[in-house]
Amino acid sequence: MKHLLFAALMFVCINVTACFPQSDKVNRAKAEQTAETATTVVEDKFQGQRIDAVDVGFAFQAVIRKSDRTGVRISIDSRLEPYLVCKLENGRLTLGMKNDLPQYLRYGQYWTIQPAAVIDVRELNAIEASGAAKITAEGEFRADDIKIQTSGASKTEGLHIETGGSVSVDCSGASQLTGANFGHPSRVGIAASGATRLSFACHTRALGIDAGGTAKIELSGSVGHLTADVSGVAKCQLGEMVSETAECSVSGAARIDCHATGRLSASASGASHISCTGNPEVLKKAASGASSISIR
Repeated sequence: MKHLLFAALMFVCINVTACFPQSDKVNRAKAEQTAETATTVVEDKFQGQRIDAVDVGFAFQAVIRKSDRTGVRISIDSRLEPYLVCKLENGRLTLGMKNDLPQYLRYGQYWTIQPAAVIDVRELNAIEASGAAKITAEGEFRADDIKIQTSGASKTEGLHIETGGSVSVDCSGASQLTGANFGHPSRVGIAASGATRLSFACHTRALGIDAGGTAKIELSGSVGHLTADVSGVAKCQLGEMVSETAECSVSGAARIDCHATGRLSASASGASHISCTGNPEVLKKAASGASSISIR
């Protein structure tokens, strides 16, 4: 009986696997065929309405501009228009595609144009990027507080925000947040996991980092008090960020490079490593396993 069940299972697996190439071929053929009559649709939406938070998904390429005017201009393939998600609720603009988007419309090489949006805002207090979205910011924005969330394979770049409040950054998946600059926030909090990549500059009184996976973080600027908890094989390159005081904890095969001029508390375990320059006063130095701590 067990042999019969195993044989039946193998038969199903082989036949299901064999169907995938045929399905892909059919979808590609349909995508190519329908592309012959497809056009590019350009729409202007939400002109003059409040937009202070942006949520971009799917494969949209969005440009967020600092402007006295507000609104969004969308350019998409006409075949995607029936599945477009473009809504504005309480100042939050959401761009993406419905879940029932047909498979044959997911082949980007057959689109007349990459889904694109130009978003004009006066203020900006939240950004969310997901899927394969790309967000490029133009101009310097102001906010009381700013919340940034990235996931999937999304990319967010060029974000410059002046704030006296808090900055919250939560990055996961293989997402990237690069080329950002946060001017004088009271606190910056970073949560990074997966294979995320973060690089930005800031001058803040307090910076908290919680990183894991294969995340890589590169920061520059200055901070009054740094707290960093890094695990997995994540790397935090903070040598260009001058810290008055620092509390660093690493585990696994993680690494922190930092610069502290005042006081340092450092603990390492596993095969992790902490390297600190600035000749700080050492309050705590604890290394176990194959880990190491270098202070100079």
